[in-house]
Amino acid sequence: MADDLDDDEGDKMDPYFEKFAGPLGRVILEFNYLEVDAGRMIARLLNQDDVIAALFAGALSFLDKLKLIKAIVPLKIANEELRQDFIALVDEATRVNGLRNRYIHAEYMPLIGPNDELVTMLHQRLKDHGKSIDSSKQETIDDLLQPVDEAALKKLALDIHALAHRTRVLAEKFASSEESVGDVRLR
Repeated sequence: MADDLDDDEGDKMDPYFEKFAGPLGRVILEFNYLEVDAGRMIARLLNQDDVIAALFAGALSFLDKLKLIKAIVPLKIANEELRQDFIALVDEATRVNGLRNRYIHAEYMPLIGPNDELVTMLHQRLKDHGKSIDSSKQETIDDLLQPVDEAALKKLALDIHALAHRTRVLAEKFASSEESVGDVRLR
């Protein structure tokens, strides 16, 4: 009977996922700031304000933002050192995005021990779902399923946070400099 069910049962988190939910949530939230800051960087490169930055933040995928930044930089930045700082940032953002995607676009599977304890948490990228292992290429199950490392998730969130800060600082450094090559503006 429905009256016999504990009303709070639906409010409880699965204990096997609890230790990963916080770090994974931080990755998601920190990455959101990085996406916004990439939009702001595009706006600064185009001599636009934060209204345009907000449009760029939501209108383009993250990789499209990075491609656009990479295309604008040679047109807008005369100083080679500053230009290289932008390119290095785009390269780092591409790397971090790949790591983030590995965790965000995945399914998670707890491996439970005989006493109902979590032995390890595995994850598989969604794009690998249904993929088979090709032993002729020396692939193993480890190529598809990988353990989730709580410390690695926390480090990724911190790396994303630091990268978002670097993005803001670099965008404002450009905006306040006289290093602009040309006047590429939205009309």
